[in-house]
Amino acid sequence: MTSMGPLDIPIRKKSAELYLHDYDLDDDLSIASPPVSKNMVDVDDPVDALSSNREQTHLVAAGCRGVLKVFKVDDDGFEQVIDLRSAKSRRLNLFYSPSNVAWSKLKDELIATTSNNGAVVLWDVRKGGI
Repeated sequence: MTSMGPLDIPIRKKSAELYLHDYDLDDDLSIASPPVSKNMVDVDDPVDALSSNREQTHLVAAGCRGVLKVFKVDDDGFEQVIDLRSAKSRRLNLFYSPSNVAWSKLKDELIATTSNNGAVVLWDVRKGGI
């Protein structure tokens, strides 16, 4: 599937591939992804929102099919450290998919998600759930 980005750059992407792009204020594009197509991390489902912690050592990915995973980011790439929508948190009857995610700027262990049905959930990374 080919689509055109904001600067008319062709992008080929499968639904679960993650590529990072950075636009500065002058609309110059710097690509954190490798120059050739390479799967950075397999998230299993489409990702709608990303957020990093203050130190930018961890990244949380949220998606429309219930994806809510935390990854450690270092020079070697990405490593999944926790799946917040694991079987333990699924028992809480959260029948929504996060459409937005934000890492707390005050407490590094807290992540907030929102969904299209109006649900706002605060997640504690230390506990692996709500």
